[in-house]
Amino acid sequence: MNFFDVLVSSIQDPQSATQKSDLEGLLGALLGGAPGTAQAREIPAGAAEGLAGTVGSALKPALREAGQQGGIEGIDALLGSLKQNANSPQALERTLGHDRMEQMVNKAQQKSGLPTGDIMSMLPVIIPALVSLLQSGARAGAAPSAPSVRTGATATADDPFAALASNPLLKGFLDSDGDGDVDMQDLVRLGSKFLQ
Repeated sequence: MNFFDVLVSSIQDPQSATQKSDLEGLLGALLGGAPGTAQAREIPAGAAEGLAGTVGSALKPALREAGQQGGIEGIDALLGSLKQNANSPQALERTLGHDRMEQMVNKAQQKSGLPTGDIMSMLPVIIPALVSLLQSGARAGAAPSAPSVRTGATATADDPFAALASNPLLKGFLDSDGDGDVDMQDLVRLGSKFLQ
């Protein structure tokens, strides 16, 4: 199942906190720029798809690495840091790492055609919206996994992502094929149609 199908299932799942408004928030951030700034303007759908794909392809491996190192607690910590630090380019760079941040911005510029300044002004809106969407997939009343003895994180040595069963949306994002690029491009393209 592709990531968009997982998202639709999460929206339709009464045990999930995911709402259409979570998808609307992310699409609004991608298609409308940063509200209240000089860069707030309508972004062409193709540019939004390129920007979304680039952000997805940068965040997916970062989240997977956090999960490999610290299980679900590592992923949750990184999601929290991304949301908290998105307003500061320097803090976001510290969170993602210099190389990953630079690659993300350069690739976003190439794929979206947007100026680097516009991209930097949009990241504080896009990243928290994406993080909120991913976090919204947690199922109500889902029992947390037991911490592993080895790491103290909610993971096992065989499958550090086992605890993500309580959040099928985040699990779907991390488990999907590819680097997150196509998933997020599909999300923009199909999500706009889904919301009509």
